[in-house]
Amino acid sequence: MNRLQFESSPYLLQHKDNPVDWYPWGEEAFRKAREENKPILLSIGYSSCHWCHVMAHESFENPQIAEIMNDLFVNIKVDREERPDVDSLYMNFVQLTTGSGGWPLTVFLTPELLPFYGGTYFPPEDRYGKAGFVKILFSVSDAYNKRLGDINSQKQEIINSMSSATEFPRRSGSFIISDFNKSFSSILRNYDEENGGFGNAPKFPSALLHMFLLRYYVQTGNKPALEIVENSLTKMAEGGIFDQIGGGFHRYSTDNRWLVPHFEKMLYDNALLARVYLETYQLTNDKFYLTVAENTLNYILQEMTSDEGGFYSAQDADSEGVEGKFFLWDKEELKSFLTEEEFDSAVNYFHITVKGNFEGKNILTAKNSIDEIAGKRVNVPETKRRELSAIKKKMYKEREKRIHPALDNKILTNWNALMLYSFALAYGITSRERYYNAAITNAEFLWNKCFNAETLMHSYKDGKAKIEGYLDDYAFLAEAFIMLYEVTSDEKWILRSDKLMSLVIDKFYSKETNDFYFTTENQKDLIIRNKEFYDNVIPSGNSSAVMALLKLSVLLNKQDYYNIAEKDINYLHDVLIKYPESFSYLLTSAYYNFIKPDEVALIADSDLTLKSMRKEYFKNFLPFSVFSSKVAERSSEIEPLKGKTLVKSPCTIYLCRNYACQMPVFSIHELLSQIRQNSRALKT
Repeated sequence: MNRLQFESSPYLLQHKDNPVDWYPWGEEAFRKAREENKPILLSIGYSSCHWCHVMAHESFENPQIAEIMNDLFVNIKVDREERPDVDSLYMNFVQLTTGSGGWPLTVFLTPELLPFYGGTYFPPEDRYGKAGFVKILFSVSDAYNKRLGDINSQKQEIINSMSSATEFPRRSGSFIISDFNKSFSSILRNYDEENGGFGNAPKFPSALLHMFLLRYYVQTGNKPALEIVENSLTKMAEGGIFDQIGGGFHRYSTDNRWLVPHFEKMLYDNALLARVYLETYQLTNDKFYLTVAENTLNYILQEMTSDEGGFYSAQDADSEGVEGKFFLWDKEELKSFLTEEEFDSAVNYFHITVKGNFEGKNILTAKNSIDEIAGKRVNVPETKRRELSAIKKKMYKEREKRIHPALDNKILTNWNALMLYSFALAYGITSRERYYNAAITNAEFLWNKCFNAETLMHSYKDGKAKIEGYLDDYAFLAEAFIMLYEVTSDEKWILRSDKLMSLVIDKFYSKETNDFYFTTENQKDLIIRNKEFYDNVIPSGNSSAVMALLKLSVLLNKQDYYNIAEKDINYLHDVLIKYPESFSYLLTSAYYNFIKPDEVALIADSDLTLKSMRKEYFKNFLPFSVFSSKVAERSSEIEPLKGKTLVKSPCTIYLCRNYACQMPVFSIHELLSQIRQNSRALKT
């Protein structure tokens, strides 16, 4: 075994038996490289990455190739999910020098950690139009030994290029309504009207873009915005990218029809997609979207939750060395455990054929039929719905007999916070105790196991938290705590959110540029202190921090929070409007700030009333409102609740903006009427 045997990351442990003399990222490896004057071979991947497994099998498990690696290089293996800062830094270099990136990421560094050559997957020999890995190893080693002076002479140029990859021209500007109209028009141009989603194959879910579109529709009444979301969410849920038997979404679709997925399941995808399906249900009251969200959340509870309440990171794409094998079905197989009537229904429901739709097997889809389970078609007999539900349970039970894909059971704070937000929202909408318990247990776990006084940790496994947290760990958790407060009325979550964001300002905020670094100053093993602005599959820490600060500024009357958030948004005004797809969550934050949120303060005569009114409130999609509530006789630290009294039982509701309040009302129905009037006045 190599040194990775002492690591906790499942990805690193996958390589502990390689004949490669792997080191984890750290000073021991750096010192060896300096002392022996060897270049560093840095390999970055993650446990559920299919091509990472391929390269490991072809090259890192090959004794002859490993011997070359050990002779010529100091070899470092990094889990990108544990060290996103390292990954981002060297991914920028590879993208700048090759025009593309991906995983596995292969980068060659000097002992001073300066990158000088890189790529992604390399086959062992020349193949696919790519140079073979062995050839690359000898060429890079030769270049280092003969041209190190040339490499070092370019050091500042390389560092400047890598630094500029996350910097943008700054021109402060105030937003106007036409900015958001332009953003919507830009998003519309990339929309796939036939299949839903954006762009061509490979096609990724775009949860963050859909969140913006839902808010844009609410504020403008622009029907195409909602149609994009509904069509995309429907096509995804009906396609192979959604696990029709076990629930949850696979990583992405290799085609443009959502049919053939890359089969790994990531926690963050399912967190954000569950959220956008829940929000769409709030807006449309269509149970189809709620059913998909609940199937996703139930999958997380059943397969991705630790005994301590943390959520695991990912499930692999491969089982028994075959991609997708666990999720594929043979038509004849169904006959062995279904009745004849059930077999006919399953074949029709999931579009199963003898020929199959993927390498002779069937990826299950449910086009034009998944809504039968959800109840979208009111004319479908209840007996039919029950039959289909029973079929799915039988198929799930049968599938459980198979060898499961590998599980990455490390617990990451940032991804857990995204899922915590969705469980909290699901509880607010449904009042289901299992979602409440999942949210509270996870929130307390993260606070007690991953936070100590002044520091939030990024990763947890085997009873230990490690790696000082990044910006998105703090910001995502602060946002999740705000949502947890809104759906429970427990003010400790706001106080904890405030604590996190005060630490964000102390540890990450740059007064010079009015934005946030991704790492703290304590992170000494990087050649650049990076910033992350792009909202990719998950929000950037910068975008999330802005949203959390905007909400806390209202709830706690903190003008300094508001000033920091507004400066951040305004300084990125131009790139935000020009490239909305790349800054979709920051765009949502900017839109939220532009509209100016309503402050809803609800005073109830009892805990029972409070719970009932919260549930009625969260049946509605009110993205431009901040909700606070309490029982009348209790004191409060929340600014919108201060000075508010119970005028009439069972509840009194105040709607305010900028701390100027309208006349109190006494039902959610009356509140909604006031909010609609405010919205119309703003449009006018």
